[in-house]
Amino acid sequence: MQSLVTVAHQLLKSRWLPHAAARRFRNSGPHSAWQSILTTVRDSMEPDRSPMWLLRKEMVEVVADCSDDVRNRMTRSIYRAGDAFDLWLLRSDLFHHVAQNKGQQEAKRRINGLLAFFANWLPKKQLIPL
Repeated sequence: MQSLVTVAHQLLKSRWLPHAAARRFRNSGPHSAWQSILTTVRDSMEPDRSPMWLLRKEMVEVVADCSDDVRNRMTRSIYRAGDAFDLWLLRSDLFHHVAQNKGQQEAKRRINGLLAFFANWLPKKQLIPL
């Protein structure tokens, strides 16, 4: 995203600021008012998120070594989920099936491994490990 700041900086210098103002802006250092504004706008845009396809892929990997029936059923459920919140709600089903096949400790480890992929999709207060 730094390129957005750079492009906006160049655009402002070249088109909208008179030559003397552009020189002052160029020499104003890294903490100029314009750069602060552009940084605020950039940060208020969409946060860095794992893409939905990656969330789905990681959730399918959780049940990859379960029985064919469980794997197929969970894969269908994962790909039918409409958004990240729907995927989040499937964690209990994933936990249940992995715990039956591999034990609760392994199920906890796998489910907790998904937390990082849900960052910026859900409120932080929901991202609590099991």
